[in-house]
Amino acid sequence: MVNWFKALIGIVDDDDKLVEITGLMSEPEAVMWVDRLKDEGIGAVVQNRGLPPYTSSMSDNYTVWTTALHADRAREVMRNDDAE
Repeated sequence: MVNWFKALIGIVDDDDKLVEITGLMSEPEAVMWVDRLKDEGIGAVVQNRGLPPYTSSMSDNYTVWTTALHADRAREVMRNDDAE
């Protein structure tokens, strides 16, 4: 079965499951983190947790998600970048 179809009907391997790795932030900041994670070879996406179209890209309604398999590594990259 195709992975996207499995996800659609709720059959997802634990490693393929999407997990939220950040708290709420602005869209530009979330996109910056996604780009940074992609530079490290980690696939990530931004999700708007607000009520479109009534949210601004500058409001703190956005989160970053990645697969469970890559979540720990993504958090580590983000922690190390914040420390610098």
